[in-house]
Parts: sequence; structure tokens; C-alpha cells
Amino acid sequence: MEGIELFNEERFWESHEVLEQIWRESKGSERDTIQGLILTAAAFVHYQKNEPDVCVSVLKRARIKIADGQPNEMMDLGPLRKNIDLILDSGHIRIFKIGIMDH
Repeated sequence: MEGIELFNEERFWESHEVLEQIWRESKGSERDTIQGLILTAAAFVHYQKNEPDVCVSVLKRARIKIADGQPNEMMDLGPLRKNIDLILDSGHIRIFKIGIMDH
């Protein structure tokens, strides 16, 4: 998925833009998951702009959208949730990659 690849290349603004196009056509829990990814990318845009407080605030919103137990065929959401939780729990922001599942 191009949006995830851009995210993993730390091209967060471009990732946000690509994911937004997918989000517009998605439905149900997939829509929430994609919105969570969009918010995560947006958070890291703020981090790159040296706005850590805004980054953490947006990550809180992202974490709500990436709910526990939500299935997804494209990626394992567990590590994504774990990385966001580590940032929110520690207050230490670190960029991470999103894993894509092999089919």
C-alpha cells in the first residue's frame, strides 16, 4: 500500500494525502483504521515541524481510531497500537515503521 510505504520512508505528509484518498472510499471499521493511520501520519508531520505537544495530542486521537481487536487484512495493528501506546505512556516520541502483512 503506497500510503504505508510513504509513511515508512518518513514522508508523512505524502502518506497522509494518499491515505486520505483511500479513506474517502472506505467503509466501516476499515474507515476508522485508515483514519487512525492518517492521524498517525499527521502527528509525525507535527513532530517533523518540532511541535511535539501537537504530535502527542494527534496520536491520542489516532489511537482511539485504531481500536483494540480491530481486524485488518493489510497489516497487523498490534505493533502499530503498541508503538503509539509506548509514545503516549512515555512521552518520548520516536518514529516507527508500519508492518505490512504478507499474503
